[in-house]
Amino acid sequence: MRARLRLELEGYIDLKAALDDAKIANANTVTADGRIKRILALAHLRNENFSEAIQHAQEAIDNGDLEAVNQLIISIAEAKRDNLDEARRWYDKAESSPWPADLPGKDFSAHAARGVLWFESAATLILQRRIGSSEAVT
Repeated sequence: MRARLRLELEGYIDLKAALDDAKIANANTVTADGRIKRILALAHLRNENFSEAIQHAQEAIDNGDLEAVNQLIISIAEAKRDNLDEARRWYDKAESSPWPADLPGKDFSAHAARGVLWFESAATLILQRRIGSSEAVT
């Protein structure tokens, strides 16, 4: 997904374009996709649209995406809105959620880039590299 690349890849960071790309990906999805909702939540968070970040992170959870990661997104957004009690509540939920049991498979990668924590399965990373390579050519 191009939005993710624009959130983290050195030399390609463009927060507004990342948000636009994530919105397009979300609009073009026939059925709700938790991963797209998570990236949309992150793009909103990075663009300081905290209410929207919370909304899409909750939708990501509702659609089976990484519960603990999305709870952390909500916690950060609530903290940025100065709702410290809510931020703490969501942080506590994330802390008590299974880590990394809710990740898609046992073979996964975790890394931080540009203030964003990413958790991906090896299969997802391989697919993203293939997609990224084909998008770089176009």
